[in-house]
Amino acid sequence: MPTTKLSAFSTILISMFLTVCAYAQTGDNVSKLKKADTLGFVARMQEFAKRSAQLSASDLAADKAALEQSKVLDELKKTMQVAKSYLRSGVDTVGARTQIAMIEQDYATAVDGVITHKGTAQTFRNVTATSKILTELLNKAEYRKLRLDLHQKQLNTFRYQLDSILNAPALFKFSTDSAILIKYMQRLRVLAYEVHPIDSSLKLASNNVQGLLNQVNLQVFKLQSTLDEIGIYQSDLAHNTLNREFANIWDPAENYRPFDQILNQARQKAKLTLFFYAENNIGKLVILVILAMSSFIYLRSLKQIYIEKGMLSDDMEGQLVLRYPLFSALLIVINLFQFMFPSAPFILSVIFWIIACASLTILFYKFITRYWMNIWLIMVALFLITAFDNLILQASRSERWFMLITSIIGTIFGTVVILKGRKEELREKLILIAIGFMAVLEFASTVANIYGRYNLSKTLLISGFLNVVVAILFLWTVRLINEGLFLAFSVYTRQDKKLFY
Repeated sequence: MPTTKLSAFSTILISMFLTVCAYAQTGDNVSKLKKADTLGFVARMQEFAKRSAQLSASDLAADKAALEQSKVLDELKKTMQVAKSYLRSGVDTVGARTQIAMIEQDYATAVDGVITHKGTAQTFRNVTATSKILTELLNKAEYRKLRLDLHQKQLNTFRYQLDSILNAPALFKFSTDSAILIKYMQRLRVLAYEVHPIDSSLKLASNNVQGLLNQVNLQVFKLQSTLDEIGIYQSDLAHNTLNREFANIWDPAENYRPFDQILNQARQKAKLTLFFYAENNIGKLVILVILAMSSFIYLRSLKQIYIEKGMLSDDMEGQLVLRYPLFSALLIVINLFQFMFPSAPFILSVIFWIIACASLTILFYKFITRYWMNIWLIMVALFLITAFDNLILQASRSERWFMLITSIIGTIFGTVVILKGRKEELREKLILIAIGFMAVLEFASTVANIYGRYNLSKTLLISGFLNVVVAILFLWTVRLINEGLFLAFSVYTRQDKKLFY
């Protein structure tokens, strides 16, 4: 019996164990199924997240590409606008061609008689005038070359900028959206139509500028080479001042050129030198005019004060500066301030001297004796004759005879004045020294001319008369300044505003 109960109990335990095991196995299977379902969901979510991230990155890249494309296209438009504006106003090829042609024309004028149409020998005045003209032409050509270089550089910069923008990688990032891509391609097509004419214009302008640069470079080289050759001529003339250049004046001439051509050449070169110098010194010329006007106003006010106070004498003795305030002002200002113009062309100096001589002549009228007035007029006439002769640049036999006659007249005239002049009537005795020196120089000019020393003869010829005239001008300038200061000091014991209006 006990055995039977034990067996039954064992049977129950085994059944319960099997049941529990079965249940446990069933629970494990359910957990495994649940775990499998959970793992599938995570994988799907991870896959979804991965696809979403890829899609988001793609959208971000597309947006970034669109933004970069907009920036590039905006930059392209700005560059095109600047290039169009520069093409309208920046490249003056017409003006450049005109200036190049003018330089070429002036070059032909400058070298006439020195490089082309040479005479028997070079003359100092011709070589000097030619050197000044060529130097100015070289400066103009180099400035034009600099401007053209800058234009060419700017045109190349525009073309490089356009090419760089058109080859930007951002322009070639196309959208995967067909609608967006179509609109973008249409935009590119419009820009292509806009860029093409500008690029063609830049290329054409660049070719034109390069052609002008080639011409200017040749001009600069030619001008520099000619200046070097002129420098050799100047050096030779400086080292051979006393040497013979031409045959004796009575011998047959080796070369002949019509005198009217020589005069025309001299006139053209004088115009060029005067124009170039005035162009470069216009400010100084304006200052000279202002100084002359200020001096005139000052002297006129001083004269008015003397008239009001009844202090003006009839014979103007000691008051000559107040006789004609305008001419006194011109004489003083021109003689003092002509030194503001270094290396002035001879024709400008002649203009200054003519104005000064005319002013002093008017002041001299009925102030000095008739004898010395005539001496002064003859001296001025001889000076003007030699001054205009000095403007003739190329030597000729006709001019040499004219120079010979003038120098002989100057020698005789100076000698007569020194020996038989009315020295007791002369107000400034120092003038006699200048006249005596003039006679010596004119005699030396005569001898040099006869024996073929043309350059030396011409230098002595103009120097003789110029020394006398300039000496007289400066002596009377100093006298007028002293008179003006003394008269002002006599009237004013303190600064008076009335002096300046």
